[in-house]
Amino acid sequence: MINMEIELRARIENKEVFQENLNSLSDLKIISMGERQIDTYLKHASDIERILVLRIRRKDNGAILSFKTKSQGKDVAWHDIDLPLSEPDLMEDILTNSGYIYVVEIDKVRDAYKFQNYEINYDQIRDLGSFVEVAVEIPESESDNKDVYLKKLEELLAKLGCEKQQIIELGYVKLMEQENQSRP
Repeated sequence: MINMEIELRARIENKEVFQENLNSLSDLKIISMGERQIDTYLKHASDIERILVLRIRRKDNGAILSFKTKSQGKDVAWHDIDLPLSEPDLMEDILTNSGYIYVVEIDKVRDAYKFQNYEINYDQIRDLGSFVEVAVEIPESESDNKDVYLKKLEELLAKLGCEKQQIIELGYVKLMEQENQSRP
């Protein structure tokens, strides 16, 4: 079955307030705490519209190769697949010697949680700051109802203390690209 990932994020200014709101959720489960993830994003040099993005995620306990399609509409929903990767450096070398180019690197420390069918991530990202990211995976057959799921994600962010104007409909890649462009 093909799934689609839908996610929203918001900047976190006060971790203590966020943590209080997070802890108030019943049935919250901790997935991991303080996990460093270094995500290297690549695209083929000929892929001007960035139709397919590859991500190599390096973590303490291994690596993952992700294939992500172009976001559908806003930068909140796309198809993706994650595959275990035993040799991330070799894969990166193969890709960069096969016409793939670097897009950005996202270096973050993540606390990950599960709440109902949602994933909640608190991310501290080098050069960007602190964010909460909420995500849900839905079957492809539900993709026409994407806005319903986005509304549920907004409601979850509100429970976590994020106001509507704090919600960011850009992914970390686009946020990092903007940050990199703003540097002299």
